[in-house]
Amino acid sequence: RTLALPALPILGRPGVLQVTGLTLAFDAARNARVATVAGTVAGAGDNIVLGVLFDTRAVRLPGETLALDATVPAMQPVTFTVEASDDLSRWSPVGERTVYRAGPATADDAAVALGGIALRDRYLRVRWRSDTQLVGAVAVRAATLALTGPADRLPAPRLSVTPRREADGALAFELPSATPLATLDVALAGDAHLVPVRILGRNDREQPWSLLGAGTLYRLRATTGLRRSAPIALDGRGARQIRIEPDGKAAGFTGAPAITLTLAPVELVFVAQGAGPFTLAAGRAGSKPAFLPLATLLPDAPPNAAAALPAAAVAGAADVPRIVAEAASSGPERRTVLLWAIILIGAATLGVMVLRLLRRPVTPVEK
Repeated sequence: RTLALPALPILGRPGVLQVTGLTLAFDAARNARVATVAGTVAGAGDNIVLGVLFDTRAVRLPGETLALDATVPAMQPVTFTVEASDDLSRWSPVGERTVYRAGPATADDAAVALGGIALRDRYLRVRWRSDTQLVGAVAVRAATLALTGPADRLPAPRLSVTPRREADGALAFELPSATPLATLDVALAGDAHLVPVRILGRNDREQPWSLLGAGTLYRLRATTGLRRSAPIALDGRGARQIRIEPDGKAAGFTGAPAITLTLAPVELVFVAQGAGPFTLAAGRAGSKPAFLPLATLLPDAPPNAAAALPAAAVAGAADVPRIVAEAASSGPERRTVLLWAIILIGAATLGVMVLRLLRRPVTPVEK
């Protein structure tokens, strides 16, 4: 995954002391005895850009590379230096990259390796230099930050779903719980099929449908072979009931195609005891919740402790478990049936009480 960062210029002056003359005094043996440097302090002039600053305090994942959108003079090596700091006063070197342009000065990306550095609550500073005097201006307009983390190293969990085709042509299914979803992939049947769709979600029938994503599903036969649509990106919200609604102007679905859901990535920090490899079980029946905030596991940890922890990696070619979710039932929900049953039982009880009161004989009251 990548993140675009705007460049914040660092202004300053190239020098404070301008030397205007140099005087050397020699004795009879031609040995220098006194050297005097005469100089004047430079007056107020225009500031120049000495470097750029990138604010990465909100970045949670480690940084792998920083691709600079930079312009450098032609036929002159220019070295970019990247440094990191959490207080803008003490800087530590992170990486360097020397760029050389053989042709005219053009805008190009200079990628500097960051080595998986933790970026949260820190700034990045980029400066440049050359062994010779620069013959042209150096400019850094922006940068693209490549990130990595546990979610990039572990295979994304998937759900294989067999939906139910409703009377209006839509597809519907229900998940065991309100699961955050990242993508939805529909495998259409046939060689000539194109359906614009909307993906809607909700947790129960009392809630209105909300839009999770939209796209166009297709499976077409071309001269280069069979082409099919890519998975549709969803907004990552959790939903228990999913509805795939085709455009009313399209032909719709001829059947119930196979659907594959990719779950949104979740980062977990766990305490490993003993020698690995370790098995992380998700959704195991009967397991007790044991969620704790990171501050409880690491009381004295700095704010960027999570990014500095070692990332888990899959050992070997482990198969990704696939869960088959049942299609949504067309009948009423269990909670709705239970609610109506309680109402009917309460109404019947109230009716019995009224009948008993009506049948009770009335005792005359003496005056």
